[in-house]
Amino acid sequence: MRLPSDIIVIDLETNGENIPGVEIVDLGAVRISRDMEIIGTFESLIKPTRALTKENVAIHGITNDM
Repeated sequence: MRLPSDIIVIDLETNGENIPGVEIVDLGAVRISRDMEIIGTFESLIKPTRALTKENVAIHGITNDM
């Protein structure tokens, strides 16, 4: 399979489901070439304004200490 151009896939992890109040705690991206090869990645943790719950940590593995 060949894509018409490079693409970037973005993944977000949040601290909940209820809007308002949801904050992004992790941002990740992968750049994929036309030939379906990974040619770049990015990841950044984002400190939320309130502590993550045990349920949050169980879902994505991101802790308040990270």
